Amino acid sequence: MILYKSDETPSLEEVIALYNKAGLRRPDDERRMNLMLKHANVKISAWHNGKLVGFLRAFTDYCFDCYLNDLAVDPEYQGRGIGKAMVAHLKEQLEKDTLVFLISAPESKPFYKKIGFSHFTDIEDTWRQMIE
Repeated sequence: MILYKSDETPSLEEVIALYNKAGLRRPDDERRMNLMLKHANVKISAWHNGKLVGFLRAFTDYCFDCYLNDLAVDPEYQGRGIGKAMVAHLKEQLEKDTLVFLISAPESKPFYKKIGFSHFTDIEDTWRQMIE
């Protein structure tokens, strides 16, 4: 049985190990990873027998939009609906008609399409600035 939690954050070590195992490309910098966890206002974890097997990290205002930053599931547990369930737990926290959006790796597109996300191809202006 998978236990889902949104009231506690897993340890930095657990999250880094999960991200590495799941192939999420994130900073190889514990300080930055710690800040990423600390400042996200939504964190949903999935546990099996005390082991972290899934983690979702997002930023939202809970009513207009929500950016889903990370969704990682241990490869040994993929295909069991854990990612879909964590997204459902996220949506339960949001008001109706809140836009949930994300940027995914190309290999993740089939998964997001399968759980109801639409692919935007007509974004007129995308802006980005890296702080150095």
